[in-house]
Amino acid sequence: MNKNSFLPQKDQMDCGPACLAMIAKYYGKKYPIEYLRENTFITREGVSLLGISEAAKKIGF
Repeated sequence: MNKNSFLPQKDQMDCGPACLAMIAKYYGKKYPIEYLRENTFITREGVSLLGISEAAKKIGF
């Protein structure tokens, strides 16, 4: 991955949305981390694999 694709997590629960944002950015797509947080159904415990998968489908992956 290009080093310009790095996006930091806003907090420790943001690993899934941050990963999706970096993957999308690599492929030339930009999504606000807040949008990805909503679509991964993030909770206080973090994000489930199902949440990441559903959000990835929603943004075209």
